[in-house]
Amino acid sequence: MPHAFCTMLLLLLMVCINIVHSIHVLGSAPRYHASEIEGFNWSSVLPSKQLSWHECYESYQCARLQVPLDWSNKSNTNTVAIALTKVPATVSQDDPTFAGSILINPGGPGGSGTDEVIWGGYGMRDNIIDSQDKHYEIIGFDPRGVHHTTPSVSCFGSEWDREVWQYRNWAVGQLDSSDNAFNVKRTSYESFTDLCAQSEVGKFDDGTNMRQFVSTALTAQDMVAIIDALQEETDIPASSHEDHPASQTVLASVKKPALLNYWGFSYGTYLGNTFASLFPDRVGRMVLDGNVDPQDYTATGWLSNLYDNDKNLHWFYYACFHAGPKCALFDAETESLFDLEKKMIKLLERLREDPLPVVHDGAADLVTYYDMTNLIHGAAYAPLYFWPDVAQVAHDLLNDNATSITKYLKNLQVPQGPDPTNPDSPLDGDDAKFTLKLSNDSLPYPPDYPGGLDGATSILCGDGEPLDSLTKHDWQMRLSQLKNQSLIAGPFWAALPFACQHWPASLRPFERNRFTGPFGSKLADYDERGSPLLFIGSTADPVTPLRNAIENSKRHKGSRVLTQDTPGHCAGPVNPSRCTYEVIRSFFADGTLPEEGKVCLGDRSAWDDS
Repeated sequence: MPHAFCTMLLLLLMVCINIVHSIHVLGSAPRYHASEIEGFNWSSVLPSKQLSWHECYESYQCARLQVPLDWSNKSNTNTVAIALTKVPATVSQDDPTFAGSILINPGGPGGSGTDEVIWGGYGMRDNIIDSQDKHYEIIGFDPRGVHHTTPSVSCFGSEWDREVWQYRNWAVGQLDSSDNAFNVKRTSYESFTDLCAQSEVGKFDDGTNMRQFVSTALTAQDMVAIIDALQEETDIPASSHEDHPASQTVLASVKKPALLNYWGFSYGTYLGNTFASLFPDRVGRMVLDGNVDPQDYTATGWLSNLYDNDKNLHWFYYACFHAGPKCALFDAETESLFDLEKKMIKLLERLREDPLPVVHDGAADLVTYYDMTNLIHGAAYAPLYFWPDVAQVAHDLLNDNATSITKYLKNLQVPQGPDPTNPDSPLDGDDAKFTLKLSNDSLPYPPDYPGGLDGATSILCGDGEPLDSLTKHDWQMRLSQLKNQSLIAGPFWAALPFACQHWPASLRPFERNRFTGPFGSKLADYDERGSPLLFIGSTADPVTPLRNAIENSKRHKGSRVLTQDTPGHCAGPVNPSRCTYEVIRSFFADGTLPEEGKVCLGDRSAWDDS
């Protein structure tokens, strides 16, 4: 299956499962393997209650931690195997400068932490987190329902079936393009949820369905189990760690609880917020970057995400204008950034009325308004990577030239070959040789994985309130509300919770396994070795506005907000800022929070290397 940008954008339309972040620091050499990494057969690792690490993907370590299916009902003997991938520390665990583990969640829901660490964990460790006297190991884990964690919650019988469903959904165009498109998209999600209800995948022998046990609250409890298991494997006397207050170690004869060091992006901020609200005494150092509104998320609203989306688009025009001829959309007649905006509006209006026919690679195709707005929306997540392409495509299309966009169109292919969702597929056999091409110079995200949509839907629909009472008029009002925030992104975002209207009650978690608040913590709640939270928000984040970081911080006493004045989703490694990295490094080193109101600038523009 080709893992191209256009495929990623397709899934962004369905559910936001690929909002994850590469860990390449632009301008410095990659510190991880970026050519080809041989696949790893996860089934060769037996789940265990203690962490047993196995060499994997050439230079990483992998483990599967066995945890109870239902933390609130231990009489249920079914279990879950949590997949973890580790970038080892640069020092041994008995070295005085070893500071412990940092867990990573890349977002989604449905983002794979194991993929994220393979994609860029070395860069994160070496270029952002480690300091001279504090060295961490970086661990990504797949939450329940995600990628390598089992049981799987995949609904489709094959990857072919999944892609066909997605392309039918895609083919009708943008949600607001016609009444037919609106109806088809809503109904397609009803068929999808019916499929999930009937699927035998994810069912235990006693009939229990895994989809009912993938809530964020249960994953937060899994994180407690992870840090406890990490503590057990680092049984080092307290005297070796006197200067490491957030270290996850066994402290001499008095075994203090393990603390969580964590960096969460996007949905990962909701997971971190949930953990800090439920277990504030187990927080070590927690960075929440690109913040989700927890009340909106648990209400299955998805209505507070786009407030800064238009700022992101305006930043595109600003950056393009100041790049001058380096930006393809700029020409001799461009006198202001408003001229660039007028060009883009002209192109979009033209494509809406008159799609452009395209022939490429032996295929007949066309470029539509939907294709272009999708490209703009997806590029907003990682502008340093994709804005030059957006400008080039727009320039070319205005001149009836579709050459630059065909590299995206030609990757819209239905996959062939082994089916990764089939446990009997050669891909998962003992001789599996599944190759991931990992290049931090090609895409800022790890490739998609089969079943991402299925897992994301199970998580977000279970975490939120049921939407079964919403009428078509209600959905249209939600669409209008989101279009008032962003004309381009609103129609994409309005479709994200469609599946939740029909998500079966039988697949929803028990109320005891959901957490809907209150979100927050007090200074008195923290362990003396821990620290208040560090929230990070960007001024032009397309889907997690800065206001969310500010509001979340108010509920966690003593916390601070770091503002990064850049476009793009999350500050993080996709939108590099040495200023931000210095704050993060100091925070993980000794808990130092930035001064109130601190603002960091980005290091570069999308056209700086042109």
